[in-house]
Amino acid sequence: MKNCQTVAILLAALVACATAFAPVAPTTRAPSVRAVKPLAAVPKESETSAKQTVAILLAALVACATAFAP
Repeated sequence: MKNCQTVAILLAALVACATAFAPVAPTTRAPSVRAVKPLAAVPKESETSAKQTVAILLAALVACATAFAP
């Protein structure tokens, strides 16, 4: 089990280094600063999709923590 954890940590470190030094794609489609919409203009769907995204990320984090538990 210790070998598997070591390999997983080394793989994660390799991916982190590879993405850190990857070239940055230019973003010409969207400006860097966007105007803030008032809360009344934000549709309800975006709030639920944000909550679903947080729930998915939390579930992934819990799954990883469970997988690495001794």
